[in-house]
Amino acid sequence: MINHKLLSKFAPALTFAVLFLGIWQWYVQPKLLVTSILGAGFLPAVWLGMVIMQRFKAGACIISNAKQQLRSGISAAGLILALALVLSIAQQYQALDAQIAERINSAILGAIVMIMGNFLPKAINPIGENNCEISATQKLQRFAGWTFVISGFVYSLIWIFVPIDLAAKLAMYALGLGVALIIARFFWLRIIR
Repeated sequence: MINHKLLSKFAPALTFAVLFLGIWQWYVQPKLLVTSILGAGFLPAVWLGMVIMQRFKAGACIISNAKQQLRSGISAAGLILALALVLSIAQQYQALDAQIAERINSAILGAIVMIMGNFLPKAINPIGENNCEISATQKLQRFAGWTFVISGFVYSLIWIFVPIDLAAKLAMYALGLGVALIIARFFWLRIIR
């Protein structure tokens, strides 16, 4: 099992490393602007999402009790994302075939989403802390976890098996739909409470 305390300490450093590698990827491959933005901005977006969710009552319950697990997930995702960006940069320097590097790079991005989805339901909150409705919080965590795992898996499968020209479009729809479902579920739970 991964040591969450040790792994969580590396989350900020890995976030900056991934941000640097994403900018480097964009510098050496300007045509991959969208991939570079996704690569460089994914972990900062997760940090921003944590801050935004802390402003809402239900979100604060999720984040406050699961900080170490989330930071560990960010670190694990950062390692995988850094590897994907290094593969992409290696492709530019012709160390790897272009199509193979793009498929590996994108499949790893799907693995990141699956890993983060796997961490979410395991972050259990103590009952009664911050006057949270624990069942609603756990339902949201489970829903988000399953949604991330499924959309990340579909994203990776698309990049592995679908022709490259079509894979970029289909994979973004799979990932975008997953994120949209989680956001909709979060606000739906806020409305019905």
